Amino acid sequence: YGIDWVEQPTTLLSVTALRQVREAVHVPVAADQAVHTPADVYDVVRQRAADAVVLSPHEAGGLLAFRKAAAIAEAGGVPVCLHGQSVSGITDAAQHHLGLSTPNLTDGNQIMHQLLAEDLVDSPDLTPQRGKLGLPEAPGFGVELDRDAVARAAERYRREGRP
Repeated sequence: YGIDWVEQPTTLLSVTALRQVREAVHVPVAADQAVHTPADVYDVVRQRAADAVVLSPHEAGGLLAFRKAAAIAEAGGVPVCLHGQSVSGITDAAQHHLGLSTPNLTDGNQIMHQLLAEDLVDSPDLTPQRGKLGLPEAPGFGVELDRDAVARAAERYRREGRP
């Protein structure tokens, strides 16, 4: 059926169970909830428990921790899928930079800012074209903020305690 992989078919608490499933089936297995930190990725790679790892910088502990986890996976010959979080276009731009700089990135990556009622990014348009985002041309994360949207979010936060 052309299945890329089955994602986290076991409890996140047992890397051994994940390895046993991988050894027993002919469909690739991806670790997701079992891999948050670089140490988690090391454990999965060391045990050869997955054919791919699904990582999020939010769960890994930030951009640098994601890079470390991805490098560990790369050293073990394991590709990385970049898991998205619906936080903001700023987050998606940062994750896009991570993806562009991760040599062992595979397909199936996510960006999710379009699920938000309102975003803080004015430009560029971070909507994938034909399933892809282009190379950023502006400095930094390559985004310009919508200052009115930032002011509205700040007011909501002051009023409600959430953006």
